[in-house]
Amino acid sequence: MIVAYVPESDNKPHYYTGRATERQRQWKRARQMEAAHAEDGTRVYIRVNDKTVMASREVVKILRDERPDAPPLRFEMGENEKRLFRYLDQNERITTREFSRLVNISERRAMRILVSLVRAGVMRIHTLEKCDFFTMAYDVSRA
Repeated sequence: MIVAYVPESDNKPHYYTGRATERQRQWKRARQMEAAHAEDGTRVYIRVNDKTVMASREVVKILRDERPDAPPLRFEMGENEKRLFRYLDQNERITTREFSRLVNISERRAMRILVSLVRAGVMRIHTLEKCDFFTMAYDVSRA
């Protein structure tokens, strides 16, 4: 067994570019249709508890936006965000797809809004093995 310690980096996400084993290639092909891709088509993996899972587009974007050289956050509170907060007053969590349907916008635009809210510290992203969901970062009714 090999154990490697890799300190946290400011230059996220990192990509594995080494050769894949046959087992890794089979696993990749089996999950190709459900896999999330980074913007350039490469795949990004993250640790969730004791498992390595493919990062969603949202997580990849958040990791890139955490870099020190990332552009500053620009955020405007609009009607879509207000509808989102009203929804989350009644529901514990929401996915990108649910949000896009709630406010009738594209999933890409919904993702940008949710990622901005995560960067602003208003929301949190939670990664499960097959999907991500978003929750409020704190209880707004108590603030």
